[in-house]
Amino acid sequence: MSRLRLLHYDKQVEINVDEKIDFNHLFIAATYRQLILASQSILTIYDLSSILLGENFNSPYQTIITPNPILALTSTADRIIYVYHSLDNLEQLKICILNSKQEEQSLTIESLNVDSKIHLCSLDDGTIFIGYNSKIFSLTNEQWSLDSKIIKMCSGKEHVLVLLADGRILSWGNGLHGALGLGDLEPSLQPTQVESLSNDVIDIAAGGWHSLVLLADGSAMSWGWNNDGALGLDTSDEDDIAGVFCDPTLVTCLPLDIDCKYVSAGARHSAFIGSNDYVWLCGSNKHGQLGTPSSFSIEKGTIVHCLSWFTLLISQEI
Repeated sequence: MSRLRLLHYDKQVEINVDEKIDFNHLFIAATYRQLILASQSILTIYDLSSILLGENFNSPYQTIITPNPILALTSTADRIIYVYHSLDNLEQLKICILNSKQEEQSLTIESLNVDSKIHLCSLDDGTIFIGYNSKIFSLTNEQWSLDSKIIKMCSGKEHVLVLLADGRILSWGNGLHGALGLGDLEPSLQPTQVESLSNDVIDIAAGGWHSLVLLADGSAMSWGWNNDGALGLDTSDEDDIAGVFCDPTLVTCLPLDIDCKYVSAGARHSAFIGSNDYVWLCGSNKHGQLGTPSSFSIEKGTIVHCLSWFTLLISQEI
């Protein structure tokens, strides 16, 4: 049996989930006040407003059943976007967009391969990107062909990260807060390699205005806006805590003898899980997303998933 708990200061709020949810095929996203879980053909939306007000957690207020299994899920501050194969034509993808008024829009696009893994992300300006195999395109007719297969694609408020099969990282979007890792604050209008990183990246995470990567040697790197210390640099320098880092920088909040095995990023906070099954959370704690204390041991196999303004613990119970 699986458990979902939401960190809220010194509490871990239990979330009751539908027994039909398959945790091996689970997509997670969040708006400012909503938690969204998608599994198979079930999309469940939880209202988190009660937690923000310090009240007891409410039951989910909306469940959506899709004609075919959901292939990808993402969100912005006020929109939920998910994708599934069209009911009438499995060679097409149907993109559904729920806005803050719970109005649904549907767009149908061609899919090159019915078996392709679909990657989906969206920026706060409304731009939606879809990736599959070695191609990326936006719904504004931009399209790029890459020379390596896409392993993972994620986005912050204004930037996108892509991990390729050969270990390289690509980024593009607004560089104002250094989130692109390209050494300056300039924007990039197309996928650009983060050349200061070696080709041994195994995972990525995009925060609101910062970026995290996990390397094969057990180290983690971060860059972008270090708002409230979200980059995990373990520094007391006030300039660093509020500063912008344009190049990948070694994460130092973990002890030197502990490897990092997992990274996750929220809007203004980050999580790092060590090889000793200890988690370090850093950055903004405005909504209690770091917990109290902000570093603690977890059960083996627990995933710490940073949402925009919350932190979710996902664990398996026997």
